Amino acid sequence: MGRNKKTAISFLRGGFMAGAWVLGALPAQAATVSYLLEDSNQFAPGVPYVRVTVGDTGALGAIDFTVTPLAALDPFRSGEEQYGIHQFGFHGPALALANIAGVPGGWEMQPGYDLDKFGAFMNVLHDRTHDFTQNPLVFSIIGIDGDTIADYAPCADKRSSACFAAKVHSVIVKDRPDLDYAYVGGGSPVPVPAAVWLFGSGLLGLIGVARRKAGRDM
Repeated sequence: MGRNKKTAISFLRGGFMAGAWVLGALPAQAATVSYLLEDSNQFAPGVPYVRVTVGDTGALGAIDFTVTPLAALDPFRSGEEQYGIHQFGFHGPALALANIAGVPGGWEMQPGYDLDKFGAFMNVLHDRTHDFTQNPLVFSIIGIDGDTIADYAPCADKRSSACFAAKVHSVIVKDRPDLDYAYVGGGSPVPVPAAVWLFGSGLLGLIGVARRKAGRDM
């Protein structure tokens, strides 16, 4: 085997080892996924109104949710203290309130509840008093053996027109003075960071160069 070929093979091995090292360093990040809710029953579509982040990097056996109203909703805020998430619907196995940790005592679970035009969801968390609206809404699913992010996101057991939906309280709806809320829904995945794609494409490019060089030196 020629010296150049050995060098190319060594280069390939180094590339794969570097790739394995990077992938091995990513589990904590890979265990968290985010989605944008960009549709609404009252506001213009195609705008990221709410971000839903789902992860399993917290307590053992827990799936963590964070539902955050975004800056696109700021112009519609009414200034009331109760601004935030009033209801949140998601799919997956049917849950009881005993499976939900982290929400205030004023919240309840409403299985199969309909969230306006986005349809019914297997699980709907609801602030029944309007006194515990959350910004952001943060909770964990507990007590379900073997569950993963894939069981709840993006659209497990989908039965509606959206992966997730939320009712946002204390907003001003144009031409509807009788309303102080709006529904938003969707589930567009937040893109993978560009650095990950650049690394992957760069590694593939280096492997291709090494293969061509090895072929010429045979």
